[in-house]
Amino acid sequence: MRHLLCAVILTGAAVADEPKKEAKLWAGLGVTSPTVSADDVTTPAFFQVAFALVNDGDAAVDPEVMASKFLVNGKELKDWSFLIGNGPRGKEFESLPAGQALRFGSAMGRYFTEPGLYKLQWKGKAFESAVVEFRVLPARAR
Repeated sequence: MRHLLCAVILTGAAVADEPKKEAKLWAGLGVTSPTVSADDVTTPAFFQVAFALVNDGDAAVDPEVMASKFLVNGKELKDWSFLIGNGPRGKEFESLPAGQALRFGSAMGRYFTEPGLYKLQWKGKAFESAVVEFRVLPARAR
């Protein structure tokens, strides 16, 4: 005699998970000029670094700017946490609306007083800028 085993598995109605909205942040980085004299690099009128983030997602997102890193020639700038935390900060630093941009700048010339080529990059948990290069030229002969 053969025995027939039949198993019935009952499941509830399938509930579709709501699609997870991911942060889609674009990061931009720029400098005032691709070349600057060592005489002028510490003067904000001649040299500044500009930062921008754009939220290309569908919902507001915390861009976590305060947790970002700023790299100079591949190495993290030691004073970055002080620089990024200093100055006025709008609500966009904690909640960047969809389709909006966050922009700010800093006169950072004191970090680039030696003549040479500098490569900068800004990285966050959900964003990364392109590498920006500029050159500091030797001081003018007097």
